[in-house]
Amino acid sequence: MLLKIDNVTKRFGGLAAVSEVSFELEEGIILGLIGPNGAGKSTLFGCINGTLPLTEGTVTFDGKVISGNKSFQNAKLGIARSYQIVQPFGNMTALQNAMVGAFCKTNNYKEAEQIALRSLETVKLIKKKDVVAKHLNLGERKKLEIAKALSTQPKLLLLDEVMAGLNTTEVLEMVGIIKSLNTSGITIIIIEHIMEAIMNISDRIIVLSFGKKIAEGSPEEISKDPHVIEAYFGVEEVEEHA
Repeated sequence: MLLKIDNVTKRFGGLAAVSEVSFELEEGIILGLIGPNGAGKSTLFGCINGTLPLTEGTVTFDGKVISGNKSFQNAKLGIARSYQIVQPFGNMTALQNAMVGAFCKTNNYKEAEQIALRSLETVKLIKKKDVVAKHLNLGERKKLEIAKALSTQPKLLLLDEVMAGLNTTEVLEMVGIIKSLNTSGITIIIIEHIMEAIMNISDRIIVLSFGKKIAEGSPEEISKDPHVIEAYFGVEEVEEHA
């Protein structure tokens, strides 16, 4: 088991953004994480990769309890994350941005450069390697966000809405990139609101609502679950599906 989330809770003051969430993740799969806005999805990512300290619960990665670790420690162990709002180093080139991630595992400049070049190649951004990041369009910046994470050479990649704001062609390309990352051996958890995409690429899906896990199963099972339909559309929609 690559990842085990046991009773994870994260409170901000009196608000439980994530409440008693538990699940296990096998190596080599793509897990979709969905739910309405404000459901706690990105907060859960923060709990997993160490950017947010847990209020309660335990995170175990690759057989080691990592609760209490900082994000840089977890990056060295093999957990990488992209962010919903892309934040490249705007005055650096795409290659230099990707190299930042590579220095997580090496202090050798040439080695970091080679790792970064492979990452840019994987996300189909190699032709833009010398372009300053602030001049990239949204789709290219989304790819760069993945390349930065990929350069840390992760076992587990957390992708936070990497398809948001993309057009249909870009979404299809991103789906292909994510599938190729998974085929290469990287386990993935992905947050996404584009249902057609998330259903297409996920082996399993977990649904959060108001910080709690309300469903887990195959894409087909999730698409028919009345609790999921209610969380997204309300009680009237559930009654229509009954």
